[in-house]
Amino acid sequence: MSLSKDQYPENCLDMELVIEDNSGFPIEVFSRDHNLFIPAILITGQDKVAVLYYFSESLVKGNRDMEIFLNRYEARSHSGIFTLYASSSKYKPYSLLGKIIDVPSVINYASYVWNGRHYFHFAFRHEYLPQLSDIMLTSDAPEGLIINRLGINDRMKRVLEWIDQKLNLFEITIETVPPPEELEPDRNPIGHEWAREIKCRTFDGSVRAVYCTPYSREIGGAVRVADSIFELTTQNELLSYLSSKDGNVMIPAFRRFQSLENSRFTISMILPYAYTGEYIRKIARATVKFPSWRIFLKEVSPYSEKISKEQQFPEANF
Repeated sequence: MSLSKDQYPENCLDMELVIEDNSGFPIEVFSRDHNLFIPAILITGQDKVAVLYYFSESLVKGNRDMEIFLNRYEARSHSGIFTLYASSSKYKPYSLLGKIIDVPSVINYASYVWNGRHYFHFAFRHEYLPQLSDIMLTSDAPEGLIINRLGINDRMKRVLEWIDQKLNLFEITIETVPPPEELEPDRNPIGHEWAREIKCRTFDGSVRAVYCTPYSREIGGAVRVADSIFELTTQNELLSYLSSKDGNVMIPAFRRFQSLENSRFTISMILPYAYTGEYIRKIARATVKFPSWRIFLKEVSPYSEKISKEQQFPEANF
């Protein structure tokens, strides 16, 4: 049995929730005053929630206001990437985001600051709409935090096309042949055919993901979201390395999706062009650190090129 397009998360997760926040955080004000689009990632675990904000070297270099702002809030710099870190221990609105991401089937596929506001895009299964509704209606949310959208998930690609206009997105795909032990049930309980989307980054490097599969059987340790859809947290040394700080900076991304089919593990990530060089260097380090995974670079291409190809050949199966 093989995966079909209908068994990929973007088609399985049929609803979307967009949270907008204009509580007046310093980064929101700075974004508005300087007309900035700032990519971000959501990190959860260890009883806290945090957001990392990203500034490329080309954006910062020679910009005195930017340099002053980043210094004031103790930005970290590595390989031309500047990051600001904000935690729920200081900014209470982030706690609500943690409650949302903890609902089964929920993934955070895009986060950013634009025009003086935070935006967090989530996709999920309609079966969990009541649970999300309860969270939104009963949580003690700040006045500036609102629901921007709640409805059918029919525009994930359009959202990314719009972000592409701001950041010039690229898609990078690598393929591996995992070591045999990684395909054993204790390390890979879902089975040998699946596609998954990462829910969010984690502090401990664990892989929290929503799986879409050709199977409808029960799977031990997994939350059954719906027929053929499961949620599971696992450990994977390669993914932990690629998504962690690795002594450097986490790479910002819009969507992180993977698949296993015919014993080949494919890892794809959509990210701003400004950060592709650092991510490819991290992949290169991974090939040395994990030789048994047999990693190779499969594709590096502009996201707009992928969309154009899909529009031109909607029925093609590449």
